[in-house]
Amino acid sequence: TNIQAMAALMDGSMMHSLTRENLKFLVSKFSIPGKTETTSHDLRAVFRGEVECPGFPKCQFHPRAMFPEAYENRIPDVIISYPWTLGLTSELPKFLDCVESRLVERHKIARNELSQITYFIDIFFIDQNTKNIHYPLTISHQLYRTCKHHFVLLAKRAFIRGWILFELAARVHYVMYEFSVSMMSFNYFRLLINLLLLNFFPS
Repeated sequence: TNIQAMAALMDGSMMHSLTRENLKFLVSKFSIPGKTETTSHDLRAVFRGEVECPGFPKCQFHPRAMFPEAYENRIPDVIISYPWTLGLTSELPKFLDCVESRLVERHKIARNELSQITYFIDIFFIDQNTKNIHYPLTISHQLYRTCKHHFVLLAKRAFIRGWILFELAARVHYVMYEFSVSMMSFNYFRLLINLLLLNFFPS
């Protein structure tokens, strides 16, 4: 329930995030040998014990169990929505460069503070082996609603991925509630989004 999710956030059990440096560290540690690029699909296979990764047993595990010291014990500053086909080795750093530029230019964050910014990227937080998806979904819903910064990679496959649609819906719902947006205003907003999508991805 939402009450349970917020209780978990408040008591610290879900207050975890990653700096950019530690995000890069985890990607390198769980990369599959022989592959030039690593995606979240590859990491899920490792975490589910479907693919062997040197230095780790071929079994089901959560990355935080292997490297708890890599995780910050606080709610993330930035949440990322992205398609799981995104290359985490070469493409994600370019996207994070854009995120950091926006944080500096639009949100007035000093460049010397960027190393302290922490991120939430689902593959490193949501348990890929859980039998009860409802609880992590509820936690994610709360994070996507209330996190200060939410960045979405506007790739073509982003808008056919169920998780991203869930994340965007949570954020839009929060904005409507927080700023008392009327349904009429929301319909105008939805029309604008449709026009933007047609511009990005003409049929």
